[in-house]
Amino acid sequence: MAKKRKTLPQEMKELLESGDLAGEVIVHDGASSIYVPEESKKKAFPWLWNYLVPPRGKAQTAQGEAIRIAGRIDHEIIANGGMNWDGEFRKMLRVFPQYMRLGNPLCEEDVAEVKKITRLLWDSRDDGTLTMQLCAYAAAWVLLNPEVLPPLEADYSR
Repeated sequence: MAKKRKTLPQEMKELLESGDLAGEVIVHDGASSIYVPEESKKKAFPWLWNYLVPPRGKAQTAQGEAIRIAGRIDHEIIANGGMNWDGEFRKMLRVFPQYMRLGNPLCEEDVAEVKKITRLLWDSRDDGTLTMQLCAYAAAWVLLNPEVLPPLEADYSR
């Protein structure tokens, strides 16, 4: 069996960095190293959402799941006003800091801040500041971890 390529071909890197994708969305295969074009790092979260998060269900990688959790929490609180907030979202908040400790973890001060943010979000109250920080921490952690990590076992269903 042929070995899977761990990095993007040079042509793909050049295409991504040139920005000449004409609206195409590149989706991660769940196995290759995670590559983020340099110019996308400035807007890492939305780029990573499109790249790592499937249209339905949980992500194949820890990196995708961390982005998915932060994005789902943000969307529910900010776009939906917490209308569908329930124990499943709280379960996602509970597991989120664990992701920040995997692989190349965030520093202890950042993990402590993530834990504080998840506690403050417990009742789905936010003006956008906390969820934006949650998304930023998720993106920062993914950028520290380009090699695919398996997602944690989790009992949430959203």
